[in-house]
Amino acid sequence: MQVRYLHAALVCCLLLASYPSIADTSTGMEKSNDCLQCHNTVVSLQGRGAETIARQIHAIRAGDKRHPPGLDKLNADDIAEIAAFLDGA
Repeated sequence: MQVRYLHAALVCCLLLASYPSIADTSTGMEKSNDCLQCHNTVVSLQGRGAETIARQIHAIRAGDKRHPPGLDKLNADDIAEIAAFLDGA
């Protein structure tokens, strides 16, 4: 029984840690430079919302959407920080 509660607590912590709205936007600005080289001219990310941006990045990494290489180097924190920054950009 205690293992179940520990597992649930761990899952909640992981979800909160990757939630875009609480991510560090200052590091997101630095990490999003590569993204903005194309997305300022090809497909704008402005106004899409942090949750949408993070969901799209995860879909690309899972192979559900096509995208040029480069997203495979991002971890969950990177994705949350980039999405949070782009949401406010």
